[in-house]
Amino acid sequence: MDKSEFAALIRLPRQWLDLDLYPDEFFQAQLQLFLEDGGSAQDDTGDGIPGAEHYRNGVYWYWIKRPDECDRALIERLIALDPCELLSRHLLKQLRGA
Repeated sequence: MDKSEFAALIRLPRQWLDLDLYPDEFFQAQLQLFLEDGGSAQDDTGDGIPGAEHYRNGVYWYWIKRPDECDRALIERLIALDPCELLSRHLLKQLRGA
C-alpha cells in the first residue's frame, strides 16, 4: 500500500499530501503499526478504517510538536479540513492554546 492509498484509507485530507506534509518516515511508521495490528484495507462504511482518526491525529501532532518546522497558520487551516469536526475543534483549541 502506498502513502496516497493509506492517506485515503484514514481519510487524511488530500492537501496534506499535496503540500508534502505527510512525511515518508511517519507514513512508514503508521503503516507498519497498521499492518502489525492486523489492519485491513476494507472501508465498508465510508468513514475510513477503524481508528482512522487516531492515525490522522498522529499526523497533526507530528506538526503541532514542531512549531519551528512548519507554518502554524497553514497547519491550522489543514486541521480544520479534518472530516471529524470534534477532532478538528479539539486540536485547534489545543494548538491555539499552545
